[in-house]
Amino acid sequence: MSYENVCAMRSLHICVFLACSMVIVFATSQADQYRQLKFRSEKAFDSKRFINHVVRITVVMVMEFCETMCYMEPNCVSINIDKRQDGNRKYKCELNNVTHEGHKDDLIENGNYSYHAAESACVKNSCKNNATCQSGFTDKGYRCLCTAGFKGQSCDEDIDECATSNHGCSTTAVCKNTKGSYNCTCKPGYSGDGRTCKDIDECAVGNHECDPNAVCNNTRGSHNCTCMIDYWGDGKTCIRKGDPLFGLLAQLVERCTSIAEDTFHYDSHYWTNKNEYNPLGGQTAFDRHQTKLLTYWNTPFSKICFGMRFDQQVKFIVIKKQADSLYSLIADGKYRNTSLGRKSWKGLCGSKGSLQPHCNREGFNAFSEERSHSRARIGILGNNENDCKTCDSRIGFGTGGYPDDSITCGNAASWWFGSDKGGSYIRTMGYILVQ
Repeated sequence: MSYENVCAMRSLHICVFLACSMVIVFATSQADQYRQLKFRSEKAFDSKRFINHVVRITVVMVMEFCETMCYMEPNCVSINIDKRQDGNRKYKCELNNVTHEGHKDDLIENGNYSYHAAESACVKNSCKNNATCQSGFTDKGYRCLCTAGFKGQSCDEDIDECATSNHGCSTTAVCKNTKGSYNCTCKPGYSGDGRTCKDIDECAVGNHECDPNAVCNNTRGSHNCTCMIDYWGDGKTCIRKGDPLFGLLAQLVERCTSIAEDTFHYDSHYWTNKNEYNPLGGQTAFDRHQTKLLTYWNTPFSKICFGMRFDQQVKFIVIKKQADSLYSLIADGKYRNTSLGRKSWKGLCGSKGSLQPHCNREGFNAFSEERSHSRARIGILGNNENDCKTCDSRIGFGTGGYPDDSITCGNAASWWFGSDKGGSYIRTMGYILVQ
């Protein structure tokens, strides 16, 4: 069969044979799939066979047609042709995905074979991240077939599957992009492999923080706690109405217009003395009667419960703290830190709690280094600067100072200095209990 007949059989291809320079060129006429391979005579080796890199084996009627088959196989850049005809007078054609350049040990003696390599731009592989380099394509002389998770001409650009929503994560999972891939993690309150996430019934499995005197209600991805009838609290801490509680110490001012608005201000002597204030108020549970009981100085404890009441709600937080009394932690004026974190303190004011981002000095006798700024006998301070010199926000009990010295219990945060929820001036009723 002549070369012309071979070309006629492949109407989609143009075959050019330049016998004078011993170069055989194959090129496609389809622009989007243009490929050109050059088989030069100096890369043809008789009685040689290239092993360990065969990607396809076929048979041809004419030995020279093996090069055409290589052109048609996108990964092929060299061939082995068995010079012996089989029973059907055909020749075995082996197509290789690399050339002998860089693999010389794989080019072995074999008198039955002939080896021929094309010029390959993939000898110096510019494709990244395990991409497949295919020689003869594009004006660069090669193209890269990217593995999943990468893109770009050299496959050096990671695909953020999470940003493009091209992932298989559950709607109740968090997608995290990784190099060349991504992973899925079920959100808190759900379990599974990230692709399938099921709601955890925290109430059924006992994985909740509800008080023994509260009802646990499972919700999708979470749960909530509701104190039983005749109990006060946020569900995580519930106290029977009318009980002597477990050591009621103080009920602080709610409104700045109250006659006793300064009773429990930061500078009040009630924080540093051993005098009761309105002890009968301690018998009426969570109301608006201010009180200070002798338990302030004579009751040791291992746990302190702080509560704030506003908008018809009471929010509580609990600190595990061992002390001889609350008086021993406060009366001497020394700062003693706690480690609840700003999120817990802000929770006392619900979704309205506001603090500046820095300082975050929390605990007992927390104060700004400049006395005119925020202070709290119990609470947390925030500042827009990366120090605690001029704090302009606070949440706590027994408070005072800028931005509103009249708020002695609750949240005070300046409008002007970077508080995370903006300006906040929340006056609350405060409750301090020990156990």
